[in-house]
Amino acid sequence: MLFFAVPRLERSLFAGDSKKVSRWILVNAGSLRDKAVQTQKRYILNVDMDSDRFWISDEAMVEEDLPGAREGGFELPDGQKIIDVIYPGEKRISSGTAGIVFYPKGYSDRAIIHVQDNAGNRRSYCIEPFLPKVKIRDSYVEFKS
Repeated sequence: MLFFAVPRLERSLFAGDSKKVSRWILVNAGSLRDKAVQTQKRYILNVDMDSDRFWISDEAMVEEDLPGAREGGFELPDGQKIIDVIYPGEKRISSGTAGIVFYPKGYSDRAIIHVQDNAGNRRSYCIEPFLPKVKIRDSYVEFKS
């Protein structure tokens, strides 16, 4: 009986971690869009591929504020890794930090964030400039030409 239960348990653990990542991105992307309009300043969703961390900054932050924002960000659970961020025009960032900007007029940069788990399952988070919600795809997707 354990032979059948262990694989199912393993899948559910990874699904839980994927849900944590998805929930964080969904909540914060929507929140940043609203906050940018309300405060009339730009907010940046920073995607740090080297430390597998998301963190938020805004245009009013000075250089000394950034390390605290980075440390207070969301670190992906063990077994989850940020693969890359792509922007229209085939611009792909796979190391360092990529920034997705949310503007005071209610739109954002267009980008896709790719995350992978230890089992090789990939998920794409598609951020569209004028859509209020992030689209999630259970595969590696790119921009259509």
